[in-house]
Amino acid sequence: MEMVGFAYKILEIADEFGLDDCEVLMTRTQSFQYRIINKEITPEISDNILNIGIRILKDGMIGYLSITEMDEDDLRIGFQNSVRDLKPTPIRAFTVLSERIPELKIYDEKIMDLLEDPKRVKDLTQVIINRTYEADKDKEKLESLEGSVALQCEERLIHTKHSKAPVINKRTLFSYGVVVNSKDFEFYSSRSLLDLEVAKNIGVEVYNNLLVDEQSPDQVGAKGKEIDVLLHPICLESILRTLISEQIYASAKQVGLSRYSLGEEVAGKRVTLIDDGTVDNLIETSPTDDEGTLSRRNVVIEKGVLKTFLYDRITATKDSVISTGNGKRRPILIEDEHESPVRCGLRNLIMEPGEKSLEEIINGIKLGVEVKSLLGLHTANKTTGDFSNTVFAGRVIENGKYTAMVESGTWGLKGNAIELLKNVIEISKETKNTGSAVLPWIKVKLYVS
Repeated sequence: MEMVGFAYKILEIADEFGLDDCEVLMTRTQSFQYRIINKEITPEISDNILNIGIRILKDGMIGYLSITEMDEDDLRIGFQNSVRDLKPTPIRAFTVLSERIPELKIYDEKIMDLLEDPKRVKDLTQVIINRTYEADKDKEKLESLEGSVALQCEERLIHTKHSKAPVINKRTLFSYGVVVNSKDFEFYSSRSLLDLEVAKNIGVEVYNNLLVDEQSPDQVGAKGKEIDVLLHPICLESILRTLISEQIYASAKQVGLSRYSLGEEVAGKRVTLIDDGTVDNLIETSPTDDEGTLSRRNVVIEKGVLKTFLYDRITATKDSVISTGNGKRRPILIEDEHESPVRCGLRNLIMEPGEKSLEEIINGIKLGVEVKSLLGLHTANKTTGDFSNTVFAGRVIENGKYTAMVESGTWGLKGNAIELLKNVIEISKETKNTGSAVLPWIKVKLYVS
């Protein structure tokens, strides 16, 4: 295999530079998608994209380099530059890779069959469009339709100087989604092939779920008040990944930015939150993290109490503990994955469901709003957890029923993610698989700004 041979060449050259250790993360990706803009279909193809990220250790110092071709000259230049730009690090060695790698369901030959048959995927995309417009026949309510159908296969290799052999795995991905009238959306993602008949009707599903009326906070008497807010699993995942993550990363704790402490009650007693890199077919599942540490299931919050912070190797070394398998090359701003330093990063998120049905929870809401998405959540204060954002997709709830879509641009919600998790009122027994999480709906109180 070409990737394996070049990985060993990288380690060989690392020895020439007298390095104490060297870590290689190499990916080769094949993907394509068909984008939907109303009745138009546009293909986007990325074939055989290679990325190589390398970390080096020498005399208690760490360096980084990245290349995108198997070119020894570029590699040597990268090593030369990296050796000149080493920084202090607490780790003295990279992971010695396990020889017993768990078998996880992250590859589906049926996705590969589709990946090699673009016409079949284009036909699927066309059916989504046709059925959505057929649902609107004689109604003329369909203003816009956007979306995509996408497939990917990624071959991933991790190797380190002191390991006997690299860890290699292949992961496939199938996803599709639509946005209708810029008011509501739905998407599905999995590492195994999803039901194509369900996929064909996704536009119809979203279109039929749109409510005719739109209402502003002023119209329903909600502006300036604290009201019941039902957070859809998609919105809940965004809040957890964007704001709560910064409280549970060991890196934040070690520099005094986390407001959490082990054993502290950080959420309502109903809340149990798990970080898990081993769940079959979810996006963040793989045998190891990006450092080669075996993936695992971490109970982060149990019945409201913080049980663990999440660690990569550097933060684990600082606290004299073992990594929790959360070392990820997590890009910030314009970085590509292979260029990124390893940082603490979430894997798949699981929240244990509650006892009440979603219908029961909605029936108990006199005035509220269900929120599927908040615009610009990345602008929120990650240290304090404060946010003030506009609802993009949501439904008004009055007297236990959905009565209208939220009027675009008029619903601003203000709150604090840390306090939100502490004050969860209800958790649904239903959950939704978002592709990278399995989460329930939760009811909280937020201020309508």
